Amino acid sequence: MYAIIDKKTKVVLAEHPASPEQELQGTEVHPGFDPETMRLIKYDGPRLPEHYKISRSGVVTALSLEERAAKNLVQFDRNFSQKIDLDSELELSVELQAIRKALALNLITTEMECRMALDMLLKDQGEAIQQRYTPGYEAKIMKGCIEWLMDGRPSDDKREADYQEMKAGIAAIKAPYAETKAAIRQLLENQ
Repeated sequence: MYAIIDKKTKVVLAEHPASPEQELQGTEVHPGFDPETMRLIKYDGPRLPEHYKISRSGVVTALSLEERAAKNLVQFDRNFSQKIDLDSELELSVELQAIRKALALNLITTEMECRMALDMLLKDQGEAIQQRYTPGYEAKIMKGCIEWLMDGRPSDDKREADYQEMKAGIAAIKAPYAETKAAIRQLLENQ
């Protein structure tokens, strides 16, 4: 797409659906094109990115998350994960990836943001545990463990093995969250 923007205000004055490869001139996009006050830009996609930079040749590229963070154009909030691109290859939850990214960009700075991030992490961690161990199943294993204890801890008992397996499974779910929670708690202590 092509657009004509006001040089001072960056307001879009006209748009043209032509492909950037067509090499249009300013007057082909907007008959009243004035190179003193207007600029011809071109970009891929159906609309201009919300935050962008323009090369000398007029090519528009969206600002990266890092660039937006450096310019204070992005803030950490409960919907942060929906505002950024995350690595779908990682076996981490969307929330955990988003909070790690926000920490790396120094977007979590206030006590309120720290507490919000911790709440989000604990909720996400709890949901991950519940997906693997439903409350009824967890209660059944705990009941079996208590009965095993009451029976004098017989060796090679399936009830103990089930409990140890669940305990290890929960620890494995919690492990990726531990470092991130510790970093946030450190931020809280430094407030």
